Amino acid sequence: MGLFEKKIFFIACHDAGGAEIISSWLKKKKIKFFGTITGPAKNIFKRKNLKFINRKNLSEIKKIDLVLAGSGWTSKNEVKAIITAKKFKKKSICFLDHWRNYKSRFYYKKKYHYPDEIWVGDKYAKKEAKKNFKRIKIKLINNPYWDFLKKNKVKNKIQTNKKILIATNNFDEGKFLFKKKLKITDLQYLNKTVNYVKKNFKTKNIFLKIHPSEKKEKYKQIIKKHKYSKIKIETEIDIIKLLSKYTSLIACETNLLPLAKIMGLNTLNLFINNKNFRVVPKPYFDKYLYI
Repeated sequence: MGLFEKKIFFIACHDAGGAEIISSWLKKKKIKFFGTITGPAKNIFKRKNLKFINRKNLSEIKKIDLVLAGSGWTSKNEVKAIITAKKFKKKSICFLDHWRNYKSRFYYKKKYHYPDEIWVGDKYAKKEAKKNFKRIKIKLINNPYWDFLKKNKVKNKIQTNKKILIATNNFDEGKFLFKKKLKITDLQYLNKTVNYVKKNFKTKNIFLKIHPSEKKEKYKQIIKKHKYSKIKIETEIDIIKLLSKYTSLIACETNLLPLAKIMGLNTLNLFINNKNFRVVPKPYFDKYLYI
């Protein structure tokens, strides 16, 4: 266990990306912890049989040695934990799980609240982090979740029927800044992607993986309105079980792309004609999709 032996951890996680990584790290290190585990993170921690006590009161941080947090979009629980750690003079670490919008993840109440140390899982994230955070220690570690996927990869998977998974992005949500700058809606994205699949894959096995920030009802309405009768909404939340069902993934600059590539899927990344939004490193997917 090294430097973390006998340390008491407070974990702050909400969004799925950071939760998958941090939960994998905790399971590998066999570290005991408590903290505030909310939203999608709660199911991820339970699925990995990690026992924990949820603490709504962040003042519990004064009893621990350090805080380990994710870096989510949809919740500020992680930032609040970092702020509280500073208040009680406890060390805080954040694991960055993507390659985009690093600084904004730490913005809360008109201020930036950075951790004492940042962990990243690959050289591309390290380069981006060093560019954004000049005075913070950046540590590169093997992405524990990627290691977990590699060990559990389904070998020699042969599927005679091509099954296509389309991951949605929630372009319509204003805070992601896609609709305003890219001028694309979720319906336009779905239309173009489905037409491409029908033309190039010649399969009726098309499924949608809904973005964690969206509700299924949104796409049920789109499917019904536009008569996408052959499209079904995927409900599996376990990533290994999910990706093991499919032969191809079509997505747009999401963390699901490298995970799918690790699992052996054909990975297509929707090309965005704006370099500021092209953030998933090219080695982590097979090719761009121009539609």
